[in-house]
Amino acid sequence: MRLLDVREADELVGPLGHVPGSDWVPARRLQHAAAQLQPGDPIVVISRGSERAVEATRALEARGFKRVSAMLGGILAWRDLGYATIREQGILEREGVLRDLKSWVQNSGARYLTKSDVEQHVGDPLTVRWIKLAALLVHSHVSCVDGRDDSGLISTPGGDAGEFLLALSALEHLTRKPLREDQLKTLLSRRIDVFGDFYLHTDTHAADHANAAVQADPRAKAATAGFSSQTDWRNFWGRPPVELHHTLLGIASDPNHIGCGHIKNALLNGEEYGVRKELSQALLRAFFRTRWADDAHTDYVPLGGSHGEAAVLNIRLEMDVKSFSMIPLVSPSVGSVQAFVNHPQVASYLRRQLADFLVMQRDIFPRPPSPLDLQIEMEHLARLQLKATLGRIAKGLPVFDVVLSPHGLVEVEERGRIPG
Repeated sequence: MRLLDVREADELVGPLGHVPGSDWVPARRLQHAAAQLQPGDPIVVISRGSERAVEATRALEARGFKRVSAMLGGILAWRDLGYATIREQGILEREGVLRDLKSWVQNSGARYLTKSDVEQHVGDPLTVRWIKLAALLVHSHVSCVDGRDDSGLISTPGGDAGEFLLALSALEHLTRKPLREDQLKTLLSRRIDVFGDFYLHTDTHAADHANAAVQADPRAKAATAGFSSQTDWRNFWGRPPVELHHTLLGIASDPNHIGCGHIKNALLNGEEYGVRKELSQALLRAFFRTRWADDAHTDYVPLGGSHGEAAVLNIRLEMDVKSFSMIPLVSPSVGSVQAFVNHPQVASYLRRQLADFLVMQRDIFPRPPSPLDLQIEMEHLARLQLKATLGRIAKGLPVFDVVLSPHGLVEVEERGRIPG
């Protein structure tokens, strides 16, 4: 995606700064720059608020550009959401000069990414975005390590769903008392109230199997008659008829219809993952019930295609994580291949917050463990589960530790390969 900043020079290097990786095309030079672009190029236009960007977008649309948008709220909204900007003076020397966005990674048939590939990937400002950790707690979610997502993200096995399942399992271990399904749904609702968005992903293969199961069920067949597109199915799963909720909950919690490999394996291999099968299924049912109740903070993300990961990247900061730390969101799309991207340092910080939150729910846990004991158990389970999941879906892949600094420093070290 190309980012076009149409502001003036003093704005780019002034207090607001600019988004790393942007091209500088002042509004007065937009028509000249448009001649260098292709009508199908994906473009986001940026201004201080939105007014100049909207005008520029309309001008590009009038020239036949089909995939052009204005950044809602402009650079002000970008900063308000906690994303980083820079005031790099070098951009002033590139007025009207458009970056070559052709991928530096060519699909040469190599099976694995190299250290050099990883260094170039994380060194490209268009593949890494920085966000304040405090803003991440409020405005964003934690994605799965799945490499089929192409946006910059913070990720850990299973994303938000994996972390919540991890925490609930740890609580059950320490309290020696299984959670009831109504208690789990209450905890999920409270977790969303406090931390915001809750992420679970599927994929096109699992979704197709789930849709086929719906059409084969006589109770649901009539409601889906005539469906001819993915949009039909997406709308159906987003707000299904109330009378079909029970049927669909059974379909959605079937392992064959779960698109997240981590959640699916936790369900199928509960003893190895330290998770009760019934707890995994209850979490899935609670997620869909919450979503169908019109909760705008549940993200059910369908990922397309097949797995093509060529490495595992463990993303770390050069110093300890604090609430004010800038955190790198790294894209798992490395040119024409993919990588599993894991943020263990950030995940550990977020587990501390989740542990603190859960032990406060005294109506459900009258005698809760201490937050420290809960976090220790969560970290123990996290290590077991990460090993189990990567052992199944990432056998033989090289593992790289990537240490990043907001100031542009990058260190990459290969740590061996996933056994198998």
